[in-house]
Amino acid sequence: MIENKVVSLEERAQDEAKIYLEELLSEGARKMLQTAIENEVLEYLEAHRERHTDAGQRLIVRNGHHPERELVTGGWPDKGSSTADSPSRWAEV
Repeated sequence: MIENKVVSLEERAQDEAKIYLEELLSEGARKMLQTAIENEVLEYLEAHRERHTDAGQRLIVRNGHHPERELVTGGWPDKGSSTADSPSRWAEV
């Protein structure tokens, strides 16, 4: 038996819309979580604003931010990483 693998234009449009919607929802959830965490940090810092060391410095401070980066899960490390678990090292074993 020959299996029919032809996809109609309507099915393809629905699949593409679904992918777009999933990406949109994922981005919205990420932004909501980021905002919630940021607000929690600010509340914590404000609650402990009056705490100081014996030298008069604030006891609890924020260290700053790192630039946003894209995380890859389940894939190989980037070309520039120096990890012992790279495919080239596996080939040596």
